[in-house]
Amino acid sequence: MKRVIVVATLLLGGIDVSLAQSIEFLDSQSQLRDQPNSIPWVNFGGVPTHMWETVESGTGQANSVSGLTSLSFGGFVPSSFTWKVATAIAGGGDLELSSHLSPGLASSGFERYTNVDGANAEIQFSYAGALWAVGTVDFLRSEVANINAVTATGTGQITLTAGGVDTAFFDEVMTLTGNTGIISVEFDNFEAVDAAGLFESDGRFTVVPEPSEYAIMFGLLGIGAVFLRRRRFTVSRAAGV
Repeated sequence: MKRVIVVATLLLGGIDVSLAQSIEFLDSQSQLRDQPNSIPWVNFGGVPTHMWETVESGTGQANSVSGLTSLSFGGFVPSSFTWKVATAIAGGGDLELSSHLSPGLASSGFERYTNVDGANAEIQFSYAGALWAVGTVDFLRSEVANINAVTATGTGQITLTAGGVDTAFFDEVMTLTGNTGIISVEFDNFEAVDAAGLFESDGRFTVVPEPSEYAIMFGLLGIGAVFLRRRRFTVSRAAGV
C-alpha cells in the first residue's frame, strides 16, 4: 500500500492553513478469502473473480509523507514507515463481510467489511521495525463501477488506541483529532494480483480533524472572502468603475 501524508494548504492574505494531514501509500497488499457463494466481483485476467468473505491480512509502507511533524524529522525515510493489518499481526483478528451489493453489467456494486465476528482487526504502524502506534480497523468498503471493472476504489476508517516505543506519531494524531484517534482511509487502483485472493492498492490515510479545527478553517475562509471583496471594491473605486 502507499502511505502518504498529504497536506492541503490554503493561502489567504499570507495565512497558511493546514486542511488535512495524510499518509500516502503504494502497492499495499491484502489477502482475502473466497466466499462460498462466489459472487462475481473484480475482473482478473479477463475473468471476474469473486466476492470475498474475509479480509484476512494486509501490509504496506509509505511512499511519501508531508504535514505531520512527527514524520518530518531529519533523515526520515518514508518507506521505513510501515503497517500491518489483521492476521499479518500475530494473533490478530480479521474483518468479515457485513453487507454488499453485487455489480451488474452497467451498475456499480460494493463490499463492506467490519468486525462482525467480535474479533477486532488490529493495525500496527512501525518505523524502522519499531512499533509507533496501534489501533483497530473500524471498517473497509470497496466499490466497482460494474461487473467487468478491473480495479476498485474504496474507503475505510481506523482508530488509533495507543502509542508504541515512540509515541510522537500517536500523540500528534490524538491532538489533531481531539483525542478521537480517527484516521480515514481511501483506496485507489484496488486490483487483483492473482486468482487466489491477493489484492493490492494505492491510497492514503488522512487524519480527521476535530470540529474546532473546521470552525477555525471556515472562519479563516470567511476572513479571506471579506478581504478579497474589500480589495476588489477598492480597486474598482480607484479605477472609477
